Amino acid sequence: MAKGREVLSYGRIYRPIFQHLSQHDPNPIIIHCSSGKDRTGAITMILLRLAGVSRQAVTIEYQLTNRGLEGCKKELISALTRTPYLRLSEDGAKILIGAKGEYMDALYELLDEGYGGAEDYLQEVVGLSKKEVE
Repeated sequence: MAKGREVLSYGRIYRPIFQHLSQHDPNPIIIHCSSGKDRTGAITMILLRLAGVSRQAVTIEYQLTNRGLEGCKKELISALTRTPYLRLSEDGAKILIGAKGEYMDALYELLDEGYGGAEDYLQEVVGLSKKEVE
């Protein structure tokens, strides 16, 4: 994750997503962000953890972002380096769109050490009730 603390600091912004998904029979939703790996990766990791998916499987799934972006990587890097407010070099753009396993591992550790795990994060930071988390 590019900025683990920042990604997890969006708890209140994530609230409508997790509240929707906590309903008995929610309608499907699409979750996405600029490169599809940071905020999307954090939300998806939390959902997969709640579902009991292994850490290794989540990390492998996260890294599939690299494969998904392969066909448009050059165009995306070019667009990112031309975006004035980002002021990214080509190397910076590559880092921004990269989905390294270490990023997900760091997010896992931050979630566990900083918040006590997914359930506690959802209750304390996102603001869900225990029933909604269940």
